[in-house]
Amino acid sequence: MWEFSITMDSEKSKIAKYIYAKLKPSVEEIKGVITSFEEMGKINIVLACKKLEKTRLCYHVSEVICYVVSTVLKEEFLDKNLKFPQKDKLELYTFKKALVSFDRETDRFLINKYLVLEENLILESFFHFKLQPLKEKWQELVKIANDNSTYLLSDDSFLELLKFLIDNIEFASDELNVVFQQEKFFVFDSNFKQIGDENSVFDEFALVNKILELSPRKINWACDKKIPFIEKVFSKRLLFISENEFAKKDINNNWGLQTT
Repeated sequence: MWEFSITMDSEKSKIAKYIYAKLKPSVEEIKGVITSFEEMGKINIVLACKKLEKTRLCYHVSEVICYVVSTVLKEEFLDKNLKFPQKDKLELYTFKKALVSFDRETDRFLINKYLVLEENLILESFFHFKLQPLKEKWQELVKIANDNSTYLLSDDSFLELLKFLIDNIEFASDELNVVFQQEKFFVFDSNFKQIGDENSVFDEFALVNKILELSPRKINWACDKKIPFIEKVFSKRLLFISENEFAKKDINNNWGLQTT
């Protein structure tokens, strides 16, 4: 058997729950075992599988750790070190999420470079000691933003920087379809399968997060009113289409959207 454990401080319970939930299906698929317990201020996630399945499971573990570091810990790092300009909540949220997504592939490369899956991974030690080059890279990004914080007080300057960040985020998917009706967003993938379930509610914040997470090359955009901020910052990726064009894909019959 190959055994491996991931340890983190108890205060990172949300991260631990995310890691456990993401790894559980992969472990069960190869008939391995996974458990989680807390003791002495630490959360431990322990998993095991047949040695023949080690390479397969290591891939999934690496993917989950990469996501946690490059997304969750990066956002925590920005919250701690970035001097956010005085803007409204959606603008600041988009700015932070864009910085998290910016140069994502290089972040992942550095994480994978230093990630060694031996018997145990202590998340905080890995982040603070092994990933110094990654933290230095993030600090350079923060320094540029902080040094220009006065410049960013201008609405035009802030939006131009935001557009620059978003336009230079690597594509992670080909296409996303967005319909706005009755004051909420419905989001579909390139095959017109709804993202989330029929009870999922996407407001502007959730939509921005999903777009930056999936980073599509093209966003087919069908809205029954103008959404100025989102339409401006994602302008290079948006293709405006009518809701009737979505109806041709039969998504309205599947999900109850109304067409005019």
